[in-house]
Amino acid sequence: MRQSDHSVLKSGMPRPVAPASKVVPTSEHYEVRPLAPGVWAALHRPGGWAICNAAIVDLGGRTLVADPGMTPESGEDLGRLAGELTGRPPDFVALTHYHNDHVRGAQGLPSVAVFASEETRRLLETRGVEELISDRNHAEAGLARARAAAASAVPEIRAHGVLAITYWEALAATAARCGVPKPDVTFEQEMWFHGSDRSTHLLSLGTAHTPDDAVLVVPDSGVVFCADLLFVRFHPYFADGEPTFLATANRSDAWAWRRCASTCTPLKPRLVAWRQQV
Repeated sequence: MRQSDHSVLKSGMPRPVAPASKVVPTSEHYEVRPLAPGVWAALHRPGGWAICNAAIVDLGGRTLVADPGMTPESGEDLGRLAGELTGRPPDFVALTHYHNDHVRGAQGLPSVAVFASEETRRLLETRGVEELISDRNHAEAGLARARAAAASAVPEIRAHGVLAITYWEALAATAARCGVPKPDVTFEQEMWFHGSDRSTHLLSLGTAHTPDDAVLVVPDSGVVFCADLLFVRFHPYFADGEPTFLATANRSDAWAWRRCASTCTPLKPRLVAWRQQV
């Protein structure tokens, strides 16, 4: 199923609402932080298998989660957290881009519809499959390299190795039983999700971190989930997206990252959620 730009999704009646938890739930894979009423960031917990940050949004009668992490365990855990926070399981899974740490957790939410841009769908079917094959073939070697780096006498190498161990441990344990998600609904530029309390939209910004990156915008609360378009105290990764500005750094219009930032600025976000280091 493919939706055109600015499409409005209202599928069926809202689910019955169970009492939502007033206590922030705990998780092996996430640390939950409230950002606004009905909006939470699920941050990767060190040692957990999410690797990326996720979003939980209570739309009113419907629940949306975004970027369910790298493993079926993280996706299942995100669904549990969403259920405890909103009183019902997720209705929608939104994917911001195709990378493994943002999409494979959808396998832990098997009955939930998955939404992504048309370009992200294409990338999942091509690069996503290649990435999974590579992970299956090289996870153990990657883990060995990370452990060796963690024992390095060089502080920078040691720090990187410590961060990488969890990533490769998760891949070594799960890649063989993971698949590449197939979005149920795709869009070209923008997809809106509506509930009885609020609307939110997934907005494609084009090439930057990957050939297609989206942000999740929650207009009424002033929150934008930027996924891997925003790194804090960490150099952004752009090798899969727009590295050409290295050769044309004097041309501001050639810097895809700056273009994405200029697109987000008019949204006037009150809070932005960022990419978490492993």
